[in-house]
Amino acid sequence: MVDLGLLAGYSKPGPRYTSYPPANMFENGVGGELYSGSLSNCKRDLSIYVHLPFCERACSFCGCNVIYTRNHAHVAPYLKLLENEIKLVSASLPAGKEVRQIHLGGGTPTFLSSFEIVYLLELLDDSFQISPDAEMSVELDPRVTSKAHIQALASCGFSRASIGIQDIDDRVQKAVNRVQSPLLIEETVRVLRAMGFTSLNVDLIYGLPFQSKESIQRTIEFVINILPQRISCFNFAYIPSLKAHQRSIRPETLPSATERLEILQYVIERLTDAGYDFIGMDHFALKGDALARAREEGTLHRNFQGYTTHGDLDLIGLGVSSISEVADAYFQNYKTMDQYKLAIESGRLATERGHVLSVDDRIRRDVIMKLMCYGDLNFAEIEQAYSIQFKQYFEKELNHLAAFEPEGAVRLRTDGISLSEAGQFVVRNVCMIFDAYTNSSSPAFSPTV
Repeated sequence: MVDLGLLAGYSKPGPRYTSYPPANMFENGVGGELYSGSLSNCKRDLSIYVHLPFCERACSFCGCNVIYTRNHAHVAPYLKLLENEIKLVSASLPAGKEVRQIHLGGGTPTFLSSFEIVYLLELLDDSFQISPDAEMSVELDPRVTSKAHIQALASCGFSRASIGIQDIDDRVQKAVNRVQSPLLIEETVRVLRAMGFTSLNVDLIYGLPFQSKESIQRTIEFVINILPQRISCFNFAYIPSLKAHQRSIRPETLPSATERLEILQYVIERLTDAGYDFIGMDHFALKGDALARAREEGTLHRNFQGYTTHGDLDLIGLGVSSISEVADAYFQNYKTMDQYKLAIESGRLATERGHVLSVDDRIRRDVIMKLMCYGDLNFAEIEQAYSIQFKQYFEKELNHLAAFEPEGAVRLRTDGISLSEAGQFVVRNVCMIFDAYTNSSSPAFSPTV
Protein backbone atom coordinates (compact mmCIF):
# COMPACT_ATOMS: atom_id res chain seq x y z
CA MET A 1 0.00 0.00 0.00
CA VAL A 2 1.40 3.40 -0.99
CA ASP A 3 2.04 5.79 1.92
CA LEU A 4 0.05 8.75 0.59
CA GLY A 5 0.92 11.02 3.49
CA LEU A 6 4.61 10.56 2.72
CA LEU A 7 4.17 11.20 -0.98
CA ALA A 8 2.15 14.35 -0.29
CA GLY A 9 5.39 15.88 0.95
CA TYR A 10 6.65 15.82 -2.63
CA SER A 11 3.90 18.14 -3.84
CA LYS A 12 5.32 21.17 -5.64
CA PRO A 13 4.71 22.87 -8.99
CA GLY A 14 6.07 20.85 -11.89
CA PRO A 15 5.65 20.31 -15.65
CA ARG A 16 3.49 17.58 -17.16
CA TYR A 17 6.33 17.01 -19.67
CA THR A 18 4.30 17.02 -22.85
CA SER A 19 7.54 18.46 -24.23
CA TYR A 20 11.10 18.95 -23.08
CA PRO A 21 11.93 21.67 -22.40
CA PRO A 22 8.41 22.63 -21.25
CA ALA A 23 6.63 25.25 -23.36
CA ASN A 24 7.00 28.01 -20.78
CA MET A 25 10.77 27.74 -21.31
CA PHE A 26 10.59 28.52 -25.03
CA GLU A 27 12.54 31.61 -26.10
CA ASN A 28 11.31 34.71 -27.90
CA GLY A 29 13.08 35.44 -31.15
CA VAL A 30 12.62 31.94 -32.58
CA GLY A 31 10.49 33.17 -35.44
CA GLY A 32 8.89 32.28 -38.73
CA GLU A 33 12.08 32.15 -40.79
CA LEU A 34 13.57 29.47 -38.55
CA TYR A 35 10.28 27.58 -38.55
CA SER A 36 10.12 27.72 -42.35
CA GLY A 37 13.66 26.35 -42.53
CA SER A 38 12.78 23.47 -40.21
CA LEU A 39 9.69 22.69 -42.28
CA SER A 40 11.78 22.53 -45.44
CA ASN A 41 14.09 20.04 -43.69
CA CYS A 42 11.22 17.90 -42.42
CA LYS A 43 12.13 14.22 -42.80
CA ARG A 44 9.05 12.52 -41.35
CA ASP A 45 5.35 12.26 -42.11
CA LEU A 46 2.99 14.59 -40.30
CA SER A 47 0.49 14.94 -37.51
CA ILE A 48 -1.65 18.10 -37.73
CA TYR A 49 -3.23 19.84 -34.74
CA VAL A 50 -5.72 22.66 -35.39
CA HIS A 51 -6.51 24.98 -32.48
CA LEU A 52 -10.08 26.30 -32.52
CA PRO A 53 -10.04 28.69 -29.57
CA PHE A 54 -13.68 29.73 -29.14
CA CYS A 55 -15.90 28.75 -26.20
CA GLU A 56 -19.34 30.07 -25.34
CA ARG A 57 -18.66 30.06 -21.60
CA ALA A 58 -15.70 29.79 -19.25
CA CYS A 59 -15.11 26.56 -17.32
CA SER A 60 -13.21 27.75 -14.28
CA PHE A 61 -10.82 24.76 -14.28
CA CYS A 62 -9.62 25.50 -17.82
CA GLY A 63 -5.94 26.19 -18.48
CA CYS A 64 -6.18 26.34 -22.28
CA ASN A 65 -5.78 29.32 -24.59
CA VAL A 66 -9.45 30.19 -25.09
CA ILE A 67 -11.54 33.09 -26.43
CA TYR A 68 -14.90 33.32 -24.65
CA THR A 69 -17.71 34.58 -26.87
CA ARG A 70 -21.24 33.71 -27.94
CA ASN A 71 -20.75 35.51 -31.26
CA HIS A 72 -20.30 32.79 -33.86
CA ALA A 73 -19.52 35.41 -36.52
CA HIS A 74 -15.90 35.22 -35.30
CA VAL A 75 -15.47 31.85 -36.99
CA ALA A 76 -15.46 32.95 -40.66
CA PRO A 77 -12.54 35.40 -40.35
CA TYR A 78 -10.62 32.87 -38.25
CA LEU A 79 -11.07 30.21 -40.93
CA LYS A 80 -9.67 32.69 -43.46
CA LEU A 81 -6.58 33.13 -41.28
CA LEU A 82 -6.25 29.36 -40.98
CA GLU A 83 -6.54 29.03 -44.76
CA ASN A 84 -3.64 31.43 -45.24
CA GLU A 85 -1.54 29.76 -42.55
CA ILE A 86 -2.19 26.34 -44.09
CA LYS A 87 -0.92 27.63 -47.43
CA LEU A 88 2.19 29.16 -45.84
CA VAL A 89 3.05 25.98 -43.97
CA SER A 90 2.39 23.58 -46.83
CA ALA A 91 4.46 25.72 -49.21
CA SER A 92 7.47 25.31 -46.91
CA LEU A 93 7.26 21.52 -46.68
CA PRO A 94 9.12 19.15 -49.01
CA ALA A 95 6.95 17.22 -51.45
CA GLY A 96 5.56 13.83 -50.52
CA LYS A 97 4.98 14.33 -46.79
CA GLU A 98 1.86 12.44 -45.80
CA VAL A 99 -0.51 13.51 -43.04
CA ARG A 100 -1.24 10.44 -40.94
CA GLN A 101 -2.99 12.09 -38.00
CA ILE A 102 -5.34 15.08 -37.59
CA HIS A 103 -6.65 16.42 -34.29
CA LEU A 104 -9.09 19.30 -33.74
CA GLY A 105 -8.78 20.85 -30.29
CA GLY A 106 -9.68 23.99 -28.47
CA GLY A 107 -11.51 25.76 -27.13
CA THR A 108 -14.53 24.01 -28.51
CA PRO A 109 -14.21 22.64 -32.06
CA THR A 110 -17.99 22.30 -32.30
CA PHE A 111 -18.31 26.05 -31.74
CA LEU A 112 -17.98 25.83 -35.53
CA SER A 113 -21.11 24.84 -37.43
CA SER A 114 -21.22 21.49 -39.19
CA PHE A 115 -20.69 23.29 -42.51
CA GLU A 116 -17.66 25.16 -41.16
CA ILE A 117 -16.12 21.91 -39.95
CA VAL A 118 -16.44 20.38 -43.42
CA TYR A 119 -14.96 23.55 -44.94
CA LEU A 120 -11.97 23.38 -42.59
CA LEU A 121 -11.26 19.79 -43.59
CA GLU A 122 -11.51 20.79 -47.26
CA LEU A 123 -8.86 23.47 -46.62
CA LEU A 124 -6.55 20.86 -45.14
CA ASP A 125 -7.24 18.40 -47.93
CA ASP A 126 -6.48 21.03 -50.60
CA SER A 127 -2.99 21.74 -49.23
CA PHE A 128 -1.80 18.53 -47.59
CA GLN A 129 -1.50 14.93 -48.71
CA ILE A 130 -3.80 13.24 -46.21
CA SER A 131 -3.47 9.48 -45.87
CA PRO A 132 -6.69 7.56 -46.63
CA ASP A 133 -6.34 5.83 -43.25
CA ALA A 134 -5.25 8.89 -41.27
CA GLU A 135 -6.22 8.80 -37.59
CA MET A 136 -8.67 11.68 -37.11
CA SER A 137 -9.80 12.81 -33.69
CA VAL A 138 -11.75 15.71 -32.20
CA GLU A 139 -12.49 17.18 -28.77
CA LEU A 140 -16.19 17.53 -27.99
CA ASP A 141 -18.26 19.43 -25.44
CA PRO A 142 -21.62 17.59 -25.15
CA ARG A 143 -23.38 20.86 -24.30
CA VAL A 144 -22.77 22.35 -27.75
CA THR A 145 -22.36 19.25 -29.93
CA SER A 146 -25.35 18.34 -32.12
CA LYS A 147 -26.15 15.29 -34.20
CA ALA A 148 -25.36 17.42 -37.28
CA HIS A 149 -21.87 18.11 -35.90
CA ILE A 150 -21.22 14.40 -35.42
CA GLN A 151 -22.58 13.56 -38.88
CA ALA A 152 -20.27 16.18 -40.44
CA LEU A 153 -17.25 14.89 -38.55
CA ALA A 154 -18.01 11.29 -39.52
CA SER A 155 -18.40 12.30 -43.18
CA CYS A 156 -14.90 13.83 -43.04
CA GLY A 157 -13.37 10.62 -41.72
CA PHE A 158 -13.29 11.27 -37.98
CA SER A 159 -13.57 8.10 -35.89
CA ARG A 160 -12.07 9.19 -32.55
CA ALA A 161 -13.64 11.60 -30.09
CA SER A 162 -12.62 12.98 -26.71
CA ILE A 163 -15.38 14.18 -24.38
CA GLY A 164 -14.80 16.47 -21.44
CA ILE A 165 -16.69 15.04 -18.45
CA GLN A 166 -14.45 16.19 -15.55
CA ASP A 167 -16.96 15.15 -12.83
CA ILE A 168 -20.71 14.40 -12.78
CA ASP A 169 -21.27 15.56 -9.18
CA ASP A 170 -23.71 18.52 -9.17
CA ARG A 171 -21.83 20.48 -6.53
CA VAL A 172 -18.50 20.10 -8.30
CA GLN A 173 -20.02 21.01 -11.68
CA LYS A 174 -21.55 24.20 -10.33
CA ALA A 175 -18.29 25.17 -8.62
CA VAL A 176 -16.37 24.95 -11.90
CA ASN A 177 -19.15 26.34 -14.16
CA ARG A 178 -19.40 23.13 -16.21
CA VAL A 179 -22.95 21.86 -15.70
CA GLN A 180 -23.88 18.91 -17.94
CA SER A 181 -26.14 16.02 -17.10
CA PRO A 182 -25.10 12.38 -17.31
CA LEU A 183 -28.05 11.85 -19.69
CA LEU A 184 -26.62 14.43 -22.10
CA ILE A 185 -23.22 12.73 -22.03
CA GLU A 186 -24.80 9.30 -22.60
CA GLU A 187 -26.78 10.61 -25.57
CA THR A 188 -23.65 12.13 -27.14
CA VAL A 189 -21.84 8.81 -26.74
CA ARG A 190 -24.80 6.93 -28.26
CA VAL A 191 -24.85 9.19 -31.34
CA LEU A 192 -21.07 8.97 -31.76
CA ARG A 193 -21.17 5.18 -31.82
CA ALA A 194 -24.20 5.12 -34.10
CA MET A 195 -22.30 7.36 -36.53
CA GLY A 196 -19.33 5.00 -36.68
CA PHE A 197 -16.93 6.46 -34.11
CA THR A 198 -14.85 3.51 -32.91
CA SER A 199 -12.69 5.13 -30.22
CA LEU A 200 -13.86 7.25 -27.32
CA ASN A 201 -11.72 9.06 -24.77
CA VAL A 202 -13.15 10.82 -21.74
CA ASP A 203 -11.39 13.54 -19.77
CA LEU A 204 -11.69 13.65 -16.00
CA ILE A 205 -10.04 16.05 -13.55
CA TYR A 206 -9.16 15.35 -9.93
CA GLY A 207 -8.42 18.05 -7.37
CA LEU A 208 -11.51 20.11 -8.24
CA PRO A 209 -13.44 22.02 -5.55
CA PHE A 210 -15.56 19.87 -3.22
CA GLN A 211 -14.15 16.65 -4.67
CA SER A 212 -13.32 13.74 -2.42
CA LYS A 213 -12.53 10.07 -2.79
CA GLU A 214 -16.15 9.33 -1.90
CA SER A 215 -17.70 11.87 -4.26
CA ILE A 216 -15.73 10.78 -7.31
CA GLN A 217 -16.83 7.16 -7.08
CA ARG A 218 -20.12 7.90 -8.85
CA THR A 219 -18.24 9.58 -11.70
CA ILE A 220 -15.89 6.62 -12.12
CA GLU A 221 -18.76 4.12 -12.15
CA PHE A 222 -20.56 6.25 -14.74
CA VAL A 223 -17.46 6.30 -16.94
CA ILE A 224 -16.92 2.56 -16.64
CA ASN A 225 -20.52 2.00 -17.73
CA ILE A 226 -20.15 4.01 -20.96
CA LEU A 227 -16.96 1.99 -21.67
CA PRO A 228 -14.59 4.45 -23.33
CA GLN A 229 -11.47 2.99 -24.93
CA ARG A 230 -9.31 5.60 -23.18
CA ILE A 231 -9.58 7.73 -20.07
CA SER A 232 -7.53 10.76 -19.07
CA CYS A 233 -7.61 11.84 -15.43
CA PHE A 234 -5.69 15.10 -15.01
CA ASN A 235 -4.56 16.82 -11.84
CA PHE A 236 -6.28 20.22 -11.66
CA ALA A 237 -3.80 22.99 -12.45
CA TYR A 238 -4.96 25.75 -10.10
CA ILE A 239 -3.02 28.80 -11.26
CA PRO A 240 -5.25 31.86 -10.58
CA SER A 241 -2.25 34.18 -10.91
CA LEU A 242 -2.10 33.24 -14.60
CA LYS A 243 -5.73 32.29 -15.32
CA ALA A 244 -8.03 35.05 -14.08
CA HIS A 245 -11.21 32.98 -14.49
CA GLN A 246 -9.90 30.55 -11.84
CA ARG A 247 -10.17 33.27 -9.20
CA SER A 248 -13.84 32.37 -8.79
CA ILE A 249 -12.68 29.13 -7.12
CA ARG A 250 -12.08 29.53 -3.38
CA PRO A 251 -8.81 27.80 -2.36
CA GLU A 252 -10.40 26.40 0.81
CA THR A 253 -12.81 24.31 -1.31
CA LEU A 254 -9.96 22.39 -2.95
CA PRO A 255 -8.89 18.97 -1.65
CA SER A 256 -5.52 18.78 0.09
CA ALA A 257 -2.49 17.12 -1.47
CA THR A 258 -3.20 13.95 0.53
CA GLU A 259 -6.86 13.99 -0.52
CA ARG A 260 -5.85 14.42 -4.17
CA LEU A 261 -3.60 11.39 -3.86
CA GLU A 262 -6.41 9.37 -2.27
CA ILE A 263 -8.62 10.26 -5.23
CA LEU A 264 -5.94 9.32 -7.74
CA GLN A 265 -5.16 6.05 -5.98
CA TYR A 266 -8.84 5.13 -5.96
CA VAL A 267 -9.18 6.00 -9.67
CA ILE A 268 -6.14 3.88 -10.59
CA GLU A 269 -7.30 0.89 -8.54
CA ARG A 270 -10.92 1.01 -9.73
CA LEU A 271 -10.10 1.48 -13.41
CA THR A 272 -7.46 -1.25 -13.44
CA ASP A 273 -9.96 -3.57 -11.75
CA ALA A 274 -12.40 -2.70 -14.56
CA GLY A 275 -9.98 -3.81 -17.28
CA TYR A 276 -8.00 -0.64 -18.04
CA ASP A 277 -4.22 -0.50 -18.22
CA PHE A 278 -2.61 2.38 -16.35
CA ILE A 279 -0.54 3.94 -19.14
CA GLY A 280 1.20 6.50 -16.99
CA MET A 281 0.58 9.56 -14.81
CA ASP A 282 -2.91 10.44 -16.09
CA HIS A 283 -3.90 8.04 -18.91
CA PHE A 284 -5.71 4.71 -19.00
CA ALA A 285 -6.56 2.44 -21.92
CA LEU A 286 -8.63 -0.69 -22.27
CA LYS A 287 -6.53 -3.81 -22.62
CA GLY A 288 -5.90 -4.35 -26.31
CA ASP A 289 -6.29 -0.67 -27.24
CA ALA A 290 -3.54 0.71 -29.47
CA LEU A 291 -2.26 2.88 -26.62
CA ALA A 292 -1.91 -0.13 -24.31
CA ARG A 293 -0.20 -2.10 -27.09
CA ALA A 294 2.22 0.77 -27.74
CA ARG A 295 3.29 0.73 -24.10
CA GLU A 296 3.85 -3.04 -24.23
CA GLU A 297 5.74 -2.83 -27.54
CA GLY A 298 7.94 0.13 -26.55
CA THR A 299 6.50 2.58 -29.10
CA LEU A 300 4.58 4.85 -26.71
CA HIS A 301 5.24 8.58 -27.09
CA ARG A 302 4.22 11.76 -25.31
CA ASN A 303 3.52 15.14 -26.90
CA PHE A 304 1.26 18.16 -26.48
CA GLN A 305 -1.87 15.96 -26.76
CA GLY A 306 -0.63 13.63 -24.00
CA TYR A 307 0.27 10.00 -24.61
CA THR A 308 0.14 8.93 -28.25
CA THR A 309 0.98 6.03 -30.55
CA HIS A 310 2.42 8.37 -33.21
CA GLY A 311 5.90 9.22 -32.00
CA ASP A 312 7.25 8.75 -35.54
CA LEU A 313 5.54 11.91 -36.86
CA ASP A 314 6.45 15.58 -36.90
CA LEU A 315 3.73 17.76 -35.39
CA ILE A 316 2.30 20.77 -37.25
CA GLY A 317 0.28 23.14 -35.07
CA LEU A 318 -2.15 25.49 -36.83
CA GLY A 319 -4.01 28.41 -35.31
CA VAL A 320 -3.50 30.89 -32.51
CA SER A 321 -1.14 29.62 -29.73
CA SER A 322 -0.55 26.25 -31.48
CA ILE A 323 2.78 24.48 -31.02
CA SER A 324 4.70 22.59 -33.70
CA GLU A 325 7.48 20.06 -33.19
CA VAL A 326 9.59 19.66 -36.33
CA ALA A 327 13.17 18.50 -36.87
CA ASP A 328 14.19 18.62 -33.18
CA ALA A 329 12.76 22.10 -32.64
CA TYR A 330 9.57 23.59 -31.16
CA PHE A 331 7.70 26.58 -32.56
CA GLN A 332 4.72 28.31 -30.95
CA ASN A 333 2.32 30.69 -32.65
CA TYR A 334 1.32 34.00 -31.12
CA LYS A 335 -1.08 33.56 -28.22
CA THR A 336 -3.22 36.62 -28.94
CA MET A 337 -5.57 36.83 -31.90
CA ASP A 338 -4.41 40.33 -32.85
CA GLN A 339 -0.74 39.30 -33.15
CA TYR A 340 -1.61 36.04 -34.92
CA LYS A 341 -3.83 37.92 -37.38
CA LEU A 342 -1.20 40.59 -38.07
CA ALA A 343 1.45 38.00 -38.88
CA ILE A 344 -0.74 35.88 -41.15
CA GLU A 345 -2.24 38.87 -42.98
CA SER A 346 1.32 40.13 -43.55
CA GLY A 347 2.13 36.87 -45.31
CA ARG A 348 4.34 35.59 -42.47
CA LEU A 349 4.24 32.44 -40.38
CA ALA A 350 2.83 33.40 -36.98
CA THR A 351 5.71 31.99 -34.93
CA GLU A 352 6.36 34.00 -31.76
CA ARG A 353 8.71 31.77 -29.79
CA GLY A 354 10.24 28.33 -29.67
CA HIS A 355 13.32 26.29 -28.93
CA VAL A 356 15.90 24.48 -31.02
CA LEU A 357 17.08 21.42 -29.10
CA SER A 358 20.77 21.02 -28.34
CA VAL A 359 22.37 17.59 -28.03
CA ASP A 360 22.02 17.88 -24.24
CA ASP A 361 18.34 18.74 -24.66
CA ARG A 362 17.78 15.67 -26.82
CA ILE A 363 19.51 13.40 -24.28
CA ARG A 364 17.47 14.79 -21.38
CA ARG A 365 14.27 14.69 -23.44
CA ASP A 366 14.75 10.99 -24.14
CA VAL A 367 15.47 10.22 -20.49
CA ILE A 368 12.38 12.13 -19.33
CA MET A 369 10.11 10.66 -22.00
CA LYS A 370 11.17 7.08 -21.22
CA LEU A 371 10.40 7.64 -17.55
CA MET A 372 7.08 9.30 -18.37
CA CYS A 373 6.03 6.57 -20.81
CA TYR A 374 7.36 3.42 -19.15
CA GLY A 375 8.42 4.23 -15.58
CA ASP A 376 11.68 2.57 -16.47
CA LEU A 377 14.99 3.52 -18.06
CA ASN A 378 17.85 1.38 -19.32
CA PHE A 379 21.15 3.27 -19.28
CA ALA A 380 22.51 1.33 -22.26
CA GLU A 381 19.77 2.65 -24.58
CA ILE A 382 20.78 6.25 -23.90
CA GLU A 383 24.48 5.45 -23.99
CA GLN A 384 24.23 3.76 -27.39
CA ALA A 385 22.07 6.52 -28.87
CA TYR A 386 24.32 9.38 -27.78
CA SER A 387 27.77 7.85 -27.12
CA ILE A 388 27.87 8.87 -23.47
CA GLN A 389 28.53 7.14 -20.16
CA PHE A 390 25.22 7.60 -18.37
CA LYS A 391 26.54 7.47 -14.81
CA GLN A 392 29.22 10.04 -15.58
CA TYR A 393 26.95 12.33 -17.60
CA PHE A 394 24.22 12.29 -14.94
CA GLU A 395 26.33 11.83 -11.80
CA LYS A 396 24.74 14.78 -10.01
CA GLU A 397 21.21 13.72 -11.00
CA LEU A 398 21.70 10.12 -9.87
CA ASN A 399 22.98 11.29 -6.49
CA HIS A 400 19.92 13.49 -6.15
CA LEU A 401 17.64 10.65 -7.22
CA ALA A 402 18.97 8.44 -4.43
CA ALA A 403 16.85 10.50 -2.02
CA PHE A 404 13.74 8.87 -3.50
CA GLU A 405 14.91 5.35 -2.68
CA PRO A 406 14.17 5.23 1.08
CA GLU A 407 10.47 5.98 0.40
CA GLY A 408 10.41 3.20 -2.18
CA ALA A 409 9.47 5.47 -5.09
CA VAL A 410 12.58 4.71 -7.15
CA ARG A 411 14.96 1.80 -7.50
CA LEU A 412 18.41 2.61 -8.83
CA ARG A 413 19.69 -0.48 -10.61
CA THR A 414 23.22 -0.99 -11.85
CA ASP A 415 21.86 -0.80 -15.40
CA GLY A 416 18.97 1.64 -15.03
CA ILE A 417 16.12 3.26 -13.10
CA SER A 418 12.74 1.75 -12.16
CA LEU A 419 9.72 3.50 -10.67
CA SER A 420 7.65 1.56 -8.15
CA GLU A 421 3.90 1.94 -7.66
CA ALA A 422 4.68 4.88 -5.39
CA GLY A 423 7.03 6.25 -8.03
CA GLN A 424 4.20 6.47 -10.56
CA PHE A 425 2.63 9.11 -8.30
CA VAL A 426 5.79 11.24 -8.28
CA VAL A 427 7.04 10.61 -11.82
CA ARG A 428 7.01 14.35 -12.55
CA ASN A 429 9.24 14.97 -9.52
CA VAL A 430 11.65 12.29 -10.75
CA CYS A 431 11.74 13.82 -14.23
CA MET A 432 12.40 17.28 -12.82
CA ILE A 433 15.74 16.01 -11.53
CA PHE A 434 16.84 15.56 -15.15
CA ASP A 435 15.38 18.91 -16.24
CA ALA A 436 18.04 21.56 -16.82
CA TYR A 437 15.50 24.40 -17.19
CA THR A 438 12.60 24.21 -14.79
CA ASN A 439 12.50 26.12 -11.53
CA SER A 440 10.20 24.23 -9.16
CA SER A 441 8.95 27.52 -7.69
CA SER A 442 7.38 28.48 -11.05
CA PRO A 443 3.67 29.33 -10.72
CA ALA A 444 3.03 28.09 -14.28
CA PHE A 445 2.57 24.45 -13.26
CA SER A 446 0.06 22.35 -11.37
CA PRO A 447 1.12 20.45 -8.22
CA THR A 448 3.00 17.27 -9.02
CA VAL A 449 0.92 15.27 -6.52
